[in-house]
Amino acid sequence: MTSLLLFAASGRPATSYRGLAYERTGSGPGVVLLHCLGGDRTVWDEEAPRLARTHTVLNVELPGHGQSSAPARVDFAEIANQVTQLIRNQRLAPAVVIGHSIGGTLAAWTPVADSGAVKAVLIVDSSIAALPWPQNALDDLRKSLTANYVAGLRSFYAPIADGPAQIERLISTARHVPRETLLAYLEFAVHNSVVKDLGKINVPVEMISSSLSFQTSNHKKELAEAGYDGLKDLSSEEMSGTKHWVYWDQPQRYASLVDAFLRRVEAAGERRPSTR
Repeated sequence: MTSLLLFAASGRPATSYRGLAYERTGSGPGVVLLHCLGGDRTVWDEEAPRLARTHTVLNVELPGHGQSSAPARVDFAEIANQVTQLIRNQRLAPAVVIGHSIGGTLAAWTPVADSGAVKAVLIVDSSIAALPWPQNALDDLRKSLTANYVAGLRSFYAPIADGPAQIERLISTARHVPRETLLAYLEFAVHNSVVKDLGKINVPVEMISSSLSFQTSNHKKELAEAGYDGLKDLSSEEMSGTKHWVYWDQPQRYASLVDAFLRRVEAAGERRPSTR
């Protein structure tokens, strides 16, 4: 049996497909949501129901997060393959994959894993290049999380979250992620990237950025440094005045950008044969 009914801490039922927990809601074209590092499907509690009014939403919990089983090792190519297999299993191919932070990085791997399963990719405030962290930064984070996991998480999230309420919301889910799993995601992101396979990404990609993403006025250069140079169909939008969780900071503005992107890719999809 490949599916199993689970109950998340939220009390809402989740289904597991080959170890990947997800919640399916709504009806219509497929949209897949991939959350941030340390999060779970509840980070989309405001956005998922809104999308489900017009789409079939698969709100996925990454391996080692929420109700998804912890992986023996973290490999973004393998996780992307799990996600595209789920899309196929749910008969939603091709779907739009939306990912935030590490989930956005992973979203870029999905059309490489299975181009026919993915209609478009929307990346929220994330690089797709290798994470530019020196090894000593990873070592320091490991020491901090080992000494006191919750305090270490608080220090990790504080610079990019918008205030104490967001930090505590993030800690409430991240504290349940095994320390070594969380660190393994970062280790993989530092030493690997999808950039070498950009030629295989033949779908529209949009990056919605926070005010933290750009440090200069030369956004084109910074997007290139983040790995986006070379994509065949790239668009970008900046949400000024936001921190990393842009959909919490400015939900209406975020929703309008997502909806505009979905309308564009769905209009284009009507002119192409389905690969379901």
